[in-house]
Amino acid sequence: RSCGSEAPQLQPIYSPQTVSIMKLISTILLASTAAALKQRAAPMKALQVPRGGGMVEKSQALTVTKVVFGLYAAQMLLVPDFMMTQNFKMKMDKYHTFITRISGLGWLGMLKCLGAMEEDDAFNTSFIVSIICTIIAPVNAEMNLECNTAHGAVYVLFPILLGAHALAM
Repeated sequence: RSCGSEAPQLQPIYSPQTVSIMKLISTILLASTAAALKQRAAPMKALQVPRGGGMVEKSQALTVTKVVFGLYAAQMLLVPDFMMTQNFKMKMDKYHTFITRISGLGWLGMLKCLGAMEEDDAFNTSFIVSIICTIIAPVNAEMNLECNTAHGAVYVLFPILLGAHALAM
């Protein structure tokens, strides 16, 4: 095979209407879950602090970061074919497997570094990486790539990730 040859076109598993309905159901489920949660007022000491003191501890936002990116990183490193074909309409080859594993290792390394940093520095780094990653990964993929239904998990994971950081500010 030469590098210039095109991969065969795969047929979508679900119709665009089905995908839209699944996205709508996911959004409704997320909204109803959020509405059902017991609202928690900001602690009084947080109201007295001129800056910071969010409703979520920074350590909790960092834990969410480690869980979300850790899940993706572990799949990239250990089962790259499964991870990629679950999310995208594509066939894996040895080059995609290679770069996916390297990416997983890089993400795990970043998470290890976050754990070794001072909490404020780790939080700031985590928030910036999460925002940039949201734009260049799931948003870009949904707009420009052929995604499978499993890629819809980003509609749950990334709002939770960004929300945890926003609430910790």
